[in-house]
Amino acid sequence: IYNSTPEEMQEKISKAKASVSTLTWDNVSKKTLSFIKDNPYKCDNNFSRIGWMTTWNQTCGIASYSRNLINKQINEVLIFSPFNEQYSDKKEDNVFPSWEYPFDKKQDFNTLLSKISSLYITSLVIQFNFGFFNFDNFSYLITQLYEKKVNIIIVLHSTINPINNTSKELKNLFNSFKLCSRILVHTISDLNRLKDIGLVDNVSLFPHGIVDVSKTHSRQSS
Repeated sequence: IYNSTPEEMQEKISKAKASVSTLTWDNVSKKTLSFIKDNPYKCDNNFSRIGWMTTWNQTCGIASYSRNLINKQINEVLIFSPFNEQYSDKKEDNVFPSWEYPFDKKQDFNTLLSKISSLYITSLVIQFNFGFFNFDNFSYLITQLYEKKVNIIIVLHSTINPINNTSKELKNLFNSFKLCSRILVHTISDLNRLKDIGLVDNVSLFPHGIVDVSKTHSRQSS
């Protein structure tokens, strides 16, 4: 500035005045009203609520697996368990008996679907075992969940088809599995078996965890 000519100084002053002239209360109020009309409170973060379909109160490896994982969750998880399990006197408010297992030929999942809707479940984790489901009825369940826009996550605890039972081959569920947000398996061999039937994009490796026994021992000794 000190070395500027009078002409250069006048040019800078003129530009400064033009810039300052826009800083009026009228312009501030117009910008504020425009901002409010654009709805600044609109948020794209959707409400999330997790459901977990599993055996729960029975002697079952998958039931124990589910408990160990859920006990470490920060967010609340709602459990959808089979109807005929034995429940202790201590009521668990987050457990909802809602599906048939064992079942006689066919399974009715309408109670489960109704619970999922009434509890506003946005994501459902399904613990899959070949014996848990009638495949035709299971396919219906997956289709209904997909149409309700529920994120479907299936944990496949085995990918080895039962012997001499073609109705229980995983390839029969190919179309249903394609509707899932994610399919989790425990080993590389599981990944490869699903790849062999054309399932790749939504499949992920989810190894078994390790229970922290040191904390268990410290609690028992105290």
